Amino acid sequence: MTSTSAKSAPSREPAPPVYVKVLLAGAEHDTAALLQAVSDEEPLHVQEYAGLISEPGFAPGEKRITALMGSITVGDTVMLLFALPAEPQTWARWSDLLHDAAAGLLVTGTRPPAGADLSALRIFEQYAVPHLIALTSHPDRATDEAPSPDGAGPGLTSLPVHPLEVGDRAALLALLIEAIDQHPTPVTPSSPQEAPRMQPRFDGSPQRLEAPHLVGIDTDGSGMPGLAELLLARGARVSGSTNALAETDSAGALRGLGAVINHEPGPNLMRADRTAVIWSGHATKAERAELERAQLMDIPVLTFAEAIGYLAARSRTVVVVGSHSTATATGMLTSALGYRNPSWVLRRPVAGRRLGHHSGGDLLLVDLAQETDLAHATTVSIITAATTQPHQRADELEELEGLARRSEAVVLPIWEAGTAELASRLAEHPGPRVVTVGQAATAQVRILDARWDGRTARLLLKGLDGVEYTLAVPVLGRHQAHIAALVFAAGQLLNAAPVDLAEGLGAFAGITRSLVVAGHRSGVTVLDSIAQHPTELAQDLAAARALTAHGGRVIAVLEPTSWLTSLACGAELGRQLAAADHAFLLPVHDPATGAHPGFYTGTPAIARSAAAHGLAGHLQVVDNTQAAISEQLDQQIAAQARPGDVIAVIGTGYTTHLAPRLLAALGNPARSTSRTTR
Repeated sequence: MTSTSAKSAPSREPAPPVYVKVLLAGAEHDTAALLQAVSDEEPLHVQEYAGLISEPGFAPGEKRITALMGSITVGDTVMLLFALPAEPQTWARWSDLLHDAAAGLLVTGTRPPAGADLSALRIFEQYAVPHLIALTSHPDRATDEAPSPDGAGPGLTSLPVHPLEVGDRAALLALLIEAIDQHPTPVTPSSPQEAPRMQPRFDGSPQRLEAPHLVGIDTDGSGMPGLAELLLARGARVSGSTNALAETDSAGALRGLGAVINHEPGPNLMRADRTAVIWSGHATKAERAELERAQLMDIPVLTFAEAIGYLAARSRTVVVVGSHSTATATGMLTSALGYRNPSWVLRRPVAGRRLGHHSGGDLLLVDLAQETDLAHATTVSIITAATTQPHQRADELEELEGLARRSEAVVLPIWEAGTAELASRLAEHPGPRVVTVGQAATAQVRILDARWDGRTARLLLKGLDGVEYTLAVPVLGRHQAHIAALVFAAGQLLNAAPVDLAEGLGAFAGITRSLVVAGHRSGVTVLDSIAQHPTELAQDLAAARALTAHGGRVIAVLEPTSWLTSLACGAELGRQLAAADHAFLLPVHDPATGAHPGFYTGTPAIARSAAAHGLAGHLQVVDNTQAAISEQLDQQIAAQARPGDVIAVIGTGYTTHLAPRLLAALGNPARSTSRTTR
């Protein structure tokens, strides 16, 4: 465990950076030498795990594939350089990078480049990644075209070879810009990751979900367990696969409901009686083999959102979508509209309820999170938030606008900049009914007052009918109270009686681990949270501050979720984390990498930003997973706390069971009494 050194706070907040991913292929000594010479910081090892099955490219029993990552910062643009493994056949593990890459570079130190594995170029072409060849060892011997080696694929003979002197950052940047500017004609990928997109999105068949196979059926937070539960309750013959190393709670519950689940995903699992294959959009190599097999068998392959479309075709449907807060909004809907006996698909459980429920009624509530490829029209869409990243905003707003225009009505919070902009875009052309919610005088559902007494949030609203209503919702913090206003607006659009909505919201039991009080011990309050987005982190720490007593402090324990989020939002996560008085920063948990940790996740960027914004000297970085799950960490966190403090446990991986461990450590009279004050 290490502590950061102090850094002076910046005079003004810099603009968020734009991240561009660049892939380097070739012999490891060539790509590593280039990265070492040009990277702003010491390159970091990025690890991906093979799982339980045998995969090509590494020896039996070997569990990880390692790449190297460096970066070059130019203005507000950060080029992330990933030196992929030398064996292109292992790249299936890096399909997310291949799909998002802005450019690829085959780096070789030999001329002609016969020593390089040119199959890397074939993969770049397959994924439509703009690419060039860089000759690093003899820049004075470059020629116009590379000779055609044995086994080279079509088009490789005309690819230019560009001289590049190792360490010449300017030349490398110019070469990458040239590659990006190629704008090649997209090629239909043959990879299993993309193959399912070739299937029809929606054919309206009522039998499509009668015998589905769900890939990653028990993946936490994906919506797949909830969808499986709903389908089983409808009488569907559900099968599925999981990569989990051990039986998960979700898998056990689904088996109990009748699902057939296999722990070794692969093409042999696919049966001809399956009416559809459903996946979450993220899949391991073995799971992608299932998808490819389904295609060969002419079984339609659907994303989660596309599967929801088949359900929406036969229900009045309310979907919740956004970059954060969708779990809370959907959970509140199940309570506010409980008297209507709705069906639902949740991503995070409401206390005392299943993730999926089929009532047989005509109302369906769904947490879509950030998935917008729902082809079928919906009754009401609640859009909780849009991204805070400027370089992603335009694309996301376009997708959200498309979803909104396929709805009869849309509920938008105008306190969020992105959704306020979306409201303006929707007003430019005829379309769905748009209901804005907020404190501004222009809001159609206006929040007139919001107070919190430590247990209950009390809202005074002016509804769509112009009448004032008072809501009492048992939630922590101002933001969750505002989410209740979005739900009230959606309920009014569905012609629900305000008294029924108020009663249902008053009975909301909360989302499991979503800003809930885990307990009190020795005068210390422990909060549990699944916040992932910087905005959620800020809101949860503000709620924690409100719970402190007698000059108490906020101690944050942050386990960031997703290495991509940490890379893209690291500086902002660090800035928000600095609102705590003391913080422990744990390794990132990324569900996409499976149960094994090790992926580089941008934690240093979070730590640097937190230190620069005032947390220097009060930030402890836990730099390995074993330390993150150790009893020693529990004792160190507990030793920091004193009566009146609030410990906010924030994360979705190893922190899942940390709150009860901390309560036990706080209650241990032998715990260390040495504390750091601020």
